[in-house]
Amino acid sequence: MLYELANRFNRGYPFYQQGLVNWCSAPTVANPCTPTFQPAPPGTFPGGGLTALQSVPSIVTVSVEHNPHRSYLTQWNLNVQRDLGHGLTAQLGYVGSRGTHLANGDYDVNTYVPQMTAQGPFWDPALPAQQPGQPCPSATRNPAQALCFVNDNFAQIYLSKWNGISFYSGLQASLTKKMSNGLQVQANYTWSKSIDTNSLAFSSGGTLTGIANPYPLIPKINKGPSDFNVPQNFVVNSLYHVPGPHGDSGITNALLKGWEVGGIFTASSGEPFSFLMLFDNPSAPFFGTGTGTHAFIGWVIGEKPDLINSPACKNPNQTVRTLSGDVHVATYGKLECFIGPSDPANAPGRAGHIGDFGRNRMHTPALVNFDFSLYKNNYVPRISESFNVQFRAEFFNVFNHTNLGFPLLGNMWMPSPNFGQAGYTATPSRQIQLGLKIIF
Repeated sequence: MLYELANRFNRGYPFYQQGLVNWCSAPTVANPCTPTFQPAPPGTFPGGGLTALQSVPSIVTVSVEHNPHRSYLTQWNLNVQRDLGHGLTAQLGYVGSRGTHLANGDYDVNTYVPQMTAQGPFWDPALPAQQPGQPCPSATRNPAQALCFVNDNFAQIYLSKWNGISFYSGLQASLTKKMSNGLQVQANYTWSKSIDTNSLAFSSGGTLTGIANPYPLIPKINKGPSDFNVPQNFVVNSLYHVPGPHGDSGITNALLKGWEVGGIFTASSGEPFSFLMLFDNPSAPFFGTGTGTHAFIGWVIGEKPDLINSPACKNPNQTVRTLSGDVHVATYGKLECFIGPSDPANAPGRAGHIGDFGRNRMHTPALVNFDFSLYKNNYVPRISESFNVQFRAEFFNVFNHTNLGFPLLGNMWMPSPNFGQAGYTATPSRQIQLGLKIIF
């Protein structure tokens, strides 16, 4: 966040503008000059450099909201605890929060201005569209007459604005058994939902699963499950002191006394992610809104697809496992269940609308993991009563269970040939760690 602040606050208009000129300075056979790639006119550099930069339709700047509202988080909770006796304690609680005026950083707000309809923003692909560096085709800039940029003076405008919101609501339950008879156990369960318009401040789409808003001036378009939303999470941890023989000396005591075993079992819902189309392009194979609204930075913003309304596509979160040679392949969703808004095969009237398959509607499979530990305490009373040389053997993911994670970034974009294929695991394979710890 500090990096984003530093790179946006000191680059705001009018103090900072970025442009690019690309002249054909050293033509080669492999890279010759073309009608659109010509040598620089005489006197361009250095004296005419600024004029050249200002004349090209690629000026980029940063807009930071003036006098923003103060961000704040409102939290509330209610907890009930009950002593069940025999060292058992139960707790049941509700936790909620709401974030207001949260920071949002967007890559480009200089999109075409849409018409606002009951179905949301609409970019009519039949209207004449303004080109970078050219005036708006409509003298009145009426979005019902032409597709016009927000600001004609720039090609791209980064926006920092405090208009984000977030909501969290969760049921939390726990059962704790205090250490007695050598055994300690704690179980925790959370059933929750976190919703927001952007899970990262000043960096839309900055995480593997995060996506930017296709029309940042309306934050609620991107409202959906948070990038970190895990609806259900169950964790049990325990520690057991293994009884040993009585006595203070002897080889038997040294070998059989001082053992501890512990474990952590985790079961949780999968993590959310989104499917997008790579470019907002009206032609095959992308079929975005049909207007090229984000043609310049489509790889960042992307475009949401439509979910086909059919019984076979009712549950888009299906995971299909196949065998490709010797490799097991897991694929989330079905490519045939998604379609671009402007695709001719889509329902009439969808062209020009943002896809209805919202942010973070997909999720990875549920996670199951068990970690195990074995400790051997070796007290050395000759040094002190508390001096302990502890041997530790720790086994992470002891059953070597594969927990599938997110697809590779390129596999989240339509129409990738590997669309939906898992590329990561949520937990590593089995790992064994041995250690010696001196406690005094």
